[in-house]
Amino acid sequence: MDSFVIYGKLAAIKETDKWAPISHRTFDSGWEVLQVNWNVLSGTNRILCNMSGGRWMNTGRNVIKTFTASKKDKNGNIIKGEQIEIPWDKRFDEEYIKQIPDYRKTIIDLGDPTIRRALQNIVDGKARDSDMETAGVSSVDEAKVELEKSNKRRHVFLDTYDACEFMKKVLASDKVKDTVFRISGTVDRSYNNEKGSFYSTYVVNKIEIPYDNKTCAELYVDFHFGANPVDDSDIEETKTAYINGFSKYYDSRTKTIGFCPITLAVHDVNKAKVMKRKLNGDGEIMNIGLIADIVDGAAISTLTYDDLSDEDKADVDCGLLDLDELLKALGGNKVGDKVKEFSFNRISSHKKEVAETIYTMNDMVPARAKNEENTDLFSEEEDEL
Repeated sequence: MDSFVIYGKLAAIKETDKWAPISHRTFDSGWEVLQVNWNVLSGTNRILCNMSGGRWMNTGRNVIKTFTASKKDKNGNIIKGEQIEIPWDKRFDEEYIKQIPDYRKTIIDLGDPTIRRALQNIVDGKARDSDMETAGVSSVDEAKVELEKSNKRRHVFLDTYDACEFMKKVLASDKVKDTVFRISGTVDRSYNNEKGSFYSTYVVNKIEIPYDNKTCAELYVDFHFGANPVDDSDIEETKTAYINGFSKYYDSRTKTIGFCPITLAVHDVNKAKVMKRKLNGDGEIMNIGLIADIVDGAAISTLTYDDLSDEDKADVDCGLLDLDELLKALGGNKVGDKVKEFSFNRISSHKKEVAETIYTMNDMVPARAKNEENTDLFSEEEDEL
């Protein structure tokens, strides 16, 4: 399953006659679903993200079914996590929360991690010279009080419905509207048989203030490809090549694996040449991890000599102006037309080698329900999962 990391600001979406960014649905079975959509403003990008969760309206029927975190025994051997059922009224108990790995939780942390770390150092007696100033406190007792406040700003949810309810409050508040967050999660893909089209959603499971303040929106792709995946037929004219392949995904509605076509644009001629050589192998379908920039807004590119006015070019040509200094003075970058694409950035260091798979081109199709006639997606059996 593909994942993403976006650095940006949270932006609530206004409701219109045609669409409600926050929706609550109920079903005759007694099941209810809450979905919250919002935008993340990252540089010139405006990226739609969401959370959704379901539960029984009769809370006596609810239970948290999940898995505990894996751990090591005294010999260093990995002990896999076990399935666990957490009573509904115990879902906020620290006793249970600490047993569950972060990727199975939804975390909304509104506290500054740099300040929290400084406070923790002071409380633990490991303070560095700068910690008091960073934390804005003058004593250990004051640090204890502020650390408790900071920890309360870290909200951990085992149930996504609870997370959605809290997210509604966050989006309605002005307190964090100018805060840059690190937003991460997974890409949920589905296929509409009637329309013959795919839908992709950025499903958030973690929101936190980053240690490093940067502008970034990246997609981590579990990339599958066949022969000749790089199309560089127009690279001489457009300076752009395209990497074509498939993204593997799990469809929770059909409970099967599928593959979604995906294209990454390569705007660097040298990168395109390297990727054309690298994306080769003997298998029919091969696999590698790729990282792409999510572009959903005005494209930003680096200014070059060609972007200068005729007068500036003449001054540069005769040595009156230094090209590097001039480009820097002009801002270094330019904003172009609105673009929506995945722009290839780099190979994932976690999956950097091309590997053969058991798949064939016949497997590169959408996820299909084992019984296409079963359209009741809210049967009691599925609701309890």
